[in-house]
Amino acid sequence: MTAVNSIGSATLATGEDGALVLKLAGPWQLQGAIPDLAVVEQELERLPPSGTVAFETSELTDWDSSLLARAARLAVRGVEIA
Repeated sequence: MTAVNSIGSATLATGEDGALVLKLAGPWQLQGAIPDLAVVEQELERLPPSGTVAFETSELTDWDSSLLARAARLAVRGVEIA
């Protein structure tokens, strides 16, 4: 039996091409608890405006506009979303 995680998670890694990879897992919904992304956001602040962030979502279970709002914040900064 697998326990169901009621809060999503986000981790950063560097891909083979040098782009940051933001791995999202679990549920990302306003009705639940949205993960605190302070550490992830601090790391993204170091990314140059011409940098690239790729999303890895194979373990993402549910999502709503809260996830899209976070991604849009990257696009506003000029970060390419791959």
